[in-house]
Amino acid sequence: MKHFAFLLIMLVFISCKESKKTNDAIVFHSMSTDKNFEYSVNFPDTVYVNEPNDGEFQYKSPLDTITKNFSDPRQNRYVVFRTLPDNTYDFHRDFFNDSLQEYRIGATDNRSIPFYDLSFKTTGVFEINGLINDLVLIEPQTENNQDKTKIRLIEEDFPVSFKVVVIDRISN
Repeated sequence: MKHFAFLLIMLVFISCKESKKTNDAIVFHSMSTDKNFEYSVNFPDTVYVNEPNDGEFQYKSPLDTITKNFSDPRQNRYVVFRTLPDNTYDFHRDFFNDSLQEYRIGATDNRSIPFYDLSFKTTGVFEINGLINDLVLIEPQTENNQDKTKIRLIEEDFPVSFKVVVIDRISN
């Protein structure tokens, strides 16, 4: 009986021991220096009015740990830059989605989103704001993959922005 009481008391002390909980949640930020999501914009900081310019978002996403491949049938990945239209600038018309009333520009791989024919209608300093939407669809790893209801969706939106100075062309 003494042994049983001793074991019971020891069990109570061991089970009541304070446990330290850690927060392992990953925090996603849009800052270009963040460890989880990084981006840069390859675009001139000064452009001329009504002249189209091409550029590119270069990014590194935490969803790269799931897949870097855009053509894997078991882990479909889609990355899209989304921004609302503005009356001061236009992207190439092919990027505009009429039903959603927004520009949607798709990534070519897991590191770059090229955009074309960005032009500005007036002079001034403009900030282009948008989201990089990164999405992965993961199919279940079953033998016959008959149950399509168990597809897992992982999606993150990362805010991005860049400033552009627009000037008039000096005529001779």
